[in-house]
Amino acid sequence: MDIGDKAIVGSVILVVLVLIASITVNYWKEIEAYVVGLSGPSTSDLEIELMREINSEKEERVRLETQIAELSRISEELQEVNRLHNEQELDTSYSVTDILNTWRPVSAHIVCDYESYYGTGSGTLVDYPDGSVIVVTNQHVILDDFGYAPDYCGIFLPESSTPLIVYSEDMFTSFDGTDWGYLEIEESSIDLLLYEVIDREDRYYCTDLMVGDEVIILGYPSIGDVDDVTVTSGLISGLDEDFYITDAKIEAGNSGGAAISRNGNCIFGIPTATQAGNYESLGRILDIGLVFE
Repeated sequence: MDIGDKAIVGSVILVVLVLIASITVNYWKEIEAYVVGLSGPSTSDLEIELMREINSEKEERVRLETQIAELSRISEELQEVNRLHNEQELDTSYSVTDILNTWRPVSAHIVCDYESYYGTGSGTLVDYPDGSVIVVTNQHVILDDFGYAPDYCGIFLPESSTPLIVYSEDMFTSFDGTDWGYLEIEESSIDLLLYEVIDREDRYYCTDLMVGDEVIILGYPSIGDVDDVTVTSGLISGLDEDFYITDAKIEAGNSGGAAISRNGNCIFGIPTATQAGNYESLGRILDIGLVFE
C-alpha cells in the first residue's frame, strides 16, 4: 500500500472515529437527560415532600380517630337512652295500690228494688262526654229477666255514707241489646264531694288490649267485702268479638264493675257474669268502647 492509499485509509478511519465520538457524546447526553428526567428533584426535595405527605396522613388519621371517638361516645349515649327507655317500657304496669287509689272512689255498689226482691251489681261512676254524670254497668243489672226496670236503684260509693237514688226514668240500656247500660245522676244530687270524686284527669278509658295483658277487676261480688270494693286479678286469655276473655275471677255481683288495665291504669271493659262452666271458669269483659263510641 502506498502512502496515498494509507492517507485515504487514515482519513476514513479518522472520520469514522469522529463519527463514533460524536455519536457517543450525543448518546450520553441523551442518557443523562433521560436519567435527570427520571430522577426529578434533588434528594432533599424528595425528603421534604415525603415529610409533608407523612404529616398530612398523620393529621388525617388524627381527624378520623377524633371522629370515631365522637361517634363511639354518641353510640354509647344512644345505647344508654335506649336501655332506660326499655326499662321504662318494661316497668309501665301500675301497682294494685295505684289502681285502687284511682278507681276505688268511683266504684259503685248498685242495689235495685224490683218490688218483690232486690238485685245487686256493680258500676263505675264516670263523667260522660256530654257533661252528665253516669254510672256505667251491665244491662242485666238494671233490667230483670223479663226486661223490666226496677222502681229505683241506690248507688253506694265507698267514700260516701249517703246513697244516690236513681229512678227508672233515668236508667238507659243499649239499643242493640249489648249487655251494657247506665244510670244518670240528677244534677241536683251531685254535691261538692261527688264533684271532687269524679273531677280527676287521670281517669280515662282504653281499648285494644292484647292477650297476655294483666288486668284488675273491681266490684262488689256477693262473696266479697260487704262494705267496700273487692279486687281480683288475672290476664287477658283471649278475644271474642266485643268481649275480652279473662282468667280473673268474676263472681255474681261483679257484673257491671270496672276492668282496669295494669299497663295504663285505664278502664277498658265491664265485667260480665257468665254461668259457671260455660267458659271453663273464664270470665267475659265487655269492651268499654261500646259505651263511648
